[in-house]
Amino acid sequence: GRAVLQPIEVKVPLRKITLLPDGTSHKGELLFQFALRDSEGGFRRLESRDLPLQIPDADLQRALGQYVSYKIQLALTPGKYTFATTVLDQVGGDRSTATADLDVEKR
Repeated sequence: GRAVLQPIEVKVPLRKITLLPDGTSHKGELLFQFALRDSEGGFRRLESRDLPLQIPDADLQRALGQYVSYKIQLALTPGKYTFATTVLDQVGGDRSTATADLDVEKR
């Protein structure tokens, strides 16, 4: 009953993602992995999420200047957290990790 929904958005530049030609489009796939550490040192690994991408050839050049965005909401009790996400390019094999401090306040 004390949990607060905390929105989180992860943005990845499309120009950094491996996209392979597939007919009249280019395809790629990202895997998002999430983890959370609370102020007492507790650690949780959250469910991984896949994001398949398909961009029509006609839109490819414009799309490469944009970001792909992935949004989640976490139900968290008020307190301080460190949120981490790793994004794996399933086609190219590249991996990137970022962290952010969260201060969840009572609402």
